[in-house]
Amino acid sequence: MIRSVTIKGYRGLEHLEMKNLGRINLLVGKNNSGKSSVLEALYLLASGGDPSALLRVLIGRGELNEAEGISSERRDQEFDISHLFFGHEISIDHSITVQVKNDLSLRSLELKVKEESQEERDQIGMLIDDNDKTLSTKRVGLAIRETLGKNKHEIKGFFRLSSQGGIGFRDLDVYRRISRDSSDDTRVVQYVATDSASPRELLGLWDRILLTPLENRVLEGLKYVDKTIERIGAYAGSYPVPLRFVQANRGGFKIKLKDQEKPVPIGILGDGVWRMLAIAISLVRSQNGVLLIDEIDTGLHYSVMEDLWRMIAKTARQLDVQVFATTHSYDCITSLASICRADAGNENEVTIQRIEVGKTHAIPYDEGDIVTAAEHHTEMR
Repeated sequence: MIRSVTIKGYRGLEHLEMKNLGRINLLVGKNNSGKSSVLEALYLLASGGDPSALLRVLIGRGELNEAEGISSERRDQEFDISHLFFGHEISIDHSITVQVKNDLSLRSLELKVKEESQEERDQIGMLIDDNDKTLSTKRVGLAIRETLGKNKHEIKGFFRLSSQGGIGFRDLDVYRRISRDSSDDTRVVQYVATDSASPRELLGLWDRILLTPLENRVLEGLKYVDKTIERIGAYAGSYPVPLRFVQANRGGFKIKLKDQEKPVPIGILGDGVWRMLAIAISLVRSQNGVLLIDEIDTGLHYSVMEDLWRMIAKTARQLDVQVFATTHSYDCITSLASICRADAGNENEVTIQRIEVGKTHAIPYDEGDIVTAAEHHTEMR
């Protein structure tokens, strides 16, 4: 379990440390304090530098390079990586580091703009066409390197910068596919963004829990939002149109409601049901890993939050999941007290971490602090 985190140079976080972390950690703070950036940094590290995670982060923020001459064709598109770095600028030796300390060891991930080394040149030579005209002649790129303990280093990817200073979608996709096909890494991380997840993503996760006891955990979560929900199923191959043509944020699933003979599409039940589905499926698929949830209360009525926290706490303990979530909501913070113990002492499983702009250390609150704040309506946001 992660006990402390240090982030340097990522987006608006020049230097931030979070300590005394527990199994469930709620990040609070004002707008633009860096809460979502912390989740992204943890996502990149927990994924082991997987290019799929970097690709998702860049796509999620819409960080396409709009410089003149960049093709609009997807395979030729570029991502502007400058906004990943503190100050929104990139130059040689600019770097981002994310380091975590758990009960037994240290682990860190570095993203650094640098000239290509021979080791990186040998690796990229097997993946990228040296005749690609979009590549910079200086062979400068973004190197991703993971360090386990003090000595074991591993290059996770080297992405050459184009003459426009961007990283090509094609290059990221090549690394992503090769990493997916060749990796035997068993690390688990799920990231639920503010827009939840696409039907394709959730159906892929659902397939892995279908007809297992974990399916009942998901149904339990949905019933907190709508007590008339009796069963959930997926359209799978019989979905009315190919999922790539589904423009809405919700689809692919059908719900059996009490006193209704036929199941209904999940999309007619509102944002709360879809949000709960995304959280519940991602939670049970995070076994022995990390779950990251941005704006956890989005789309959910405040009356549901205590039940949600209880479900998360129970499942996280049973499946050994560590949870990091963000919120702006005072109701979300006070509802967290429902799973806290005033006399937890040194055995805190729940923390609130308050992040303040320009401060290098998040302010931690333990279970006792959370209970006291809820009882006295003390502001923690």
